[in-house]
Amino acid sequence: MVAASPREAAAAEKVLLFPFAGPEARRVQTRLRDSLPPEVATVPADQAARGGKYLRERTSGNDEAYAAMARRLDATSIIEGVVRRRRGFELRLWMRNGRNGAVIGVVTWTGVKLRNLMSNVGRSTTQWYAEMREQVQPGAHRPGHVGEQRQ
Repeated sequence: MVAASPREAAAAEKVLLFPFAGPEARRVQTRLRDSLPPEVATVPADQAARGGKYLRERTSGNDEAYAAMARRLDATSIIEGVVRRRRGFELRLWMRNGRNGAVIGVVTWTGVKLRNLMSNVGRSTTQWYAEMREQVQPGAHRPGHVGEQRQ
């Protein structure tokens, strides 16, 4: 039996954080994970990676497939991300409701250099996460609504 980390022990909710894609994705994902509020735990990375692979290879990738994966891993929400390098770095995140798999919000953060993007991720994650979770609360989520932010 593996002992839970202090963060996992205090967690009120669990997020399925699928492995990010793109250049420097692992570093950016680690920064995001470390910037989540303390009451949020993440599904272990190996389970998240297997879950992401399963969704890509064996399902249609529809909302119900995401919801089924979240239920299986006891996650309240799902976060996916892609890092791109163009005239700087860009991180695009999607958050899904764990109950129904629907996308509840999308955000794009940018930085001229990787360190600028990492700073933006560290500074903005807690507020973004809180705003997205508000939409998941009963009565707050409007079906079909997708929140878009650009910072």
